[in-house]
Amino acid sequence: MGSLLSEATDGSGMQYKRNRYYDPASGRFTQVDPIGLAGGLNAYGFGGGDQVNYSDAFGLCPYVGDKRDTNLSDCPQDKAMLPAFKLLSSNALGRAFIQQIATRHLDIAPHDGEPTCGGGISAPACTNALSFKIEFNSRMSVADRAGAIVHETMHVLNAGTRLRYSQLSTGMDEEWAEAAGYTFLNSLPEGVRRTSQYSGAAAAYRNNPQAELRRGCQSEGIPNCP
Repeated sequence: MGSLLSEATDGSGMQYKRNRYYDPASGRFTQVDPIGLAGGLNAYGFGGGDQVNYSDAFGLCPYVGDKRDTNLSDCPQDKAMLPAFKLLSSNALGRAFIQQIATRHLDIAPHDGEPTCGGGISAPACTNALSFKIEFNSRMSVADRAGAIVHETMHVLNAGTRLRYSQLSTGMDEEWAEAAGYTFLNSLPEGVRRTSQYSGAAAAYRNNPQAELRRGCQSEGIPNCP
């Protein structure tokens, strides 16, 4: 079995990086970014202009474009999505969710204020049950945006479990999503965790997971809470 040559320098001095060629002499790609201007105004840039600290092997992003990878250095320089994903990338749990988002090509979008979810109810974040599009309130703290992305991505993963086994109730779905979000928040440094409006609930979950999940499920009026 063969594989595509990557990172090697050819006779012209260029490095092939699967989606485009990189010129080490100029520190730039020789073709435009596959995701266009969504990757930033410099469509030929590499590693955000900081090749010492960042790499950009494929010129892709986990949450934008038809082709994706888990590298954040070529993502759009926006103030809503990128800070949340950088926080996700700060630990192993967050990186695991970034991998799921990139692999499943999940559609994630910030919303100016609380998005409207099923039944016309507004919430900090929600997932469309048919398209699996995730929306979150961009006015939340970075910690809450990242936690919401984890929570809603877990709903998508739960949907796959429900289709395969038909054993996941609505209550269990919500509890698993809450558990994922709280676990991520609890994995953050204390100073960052305190910026979350859910830091108290996350602490309660850390001390007594079952009781806090049941309380949260029942407080939202969700049927079939375990």
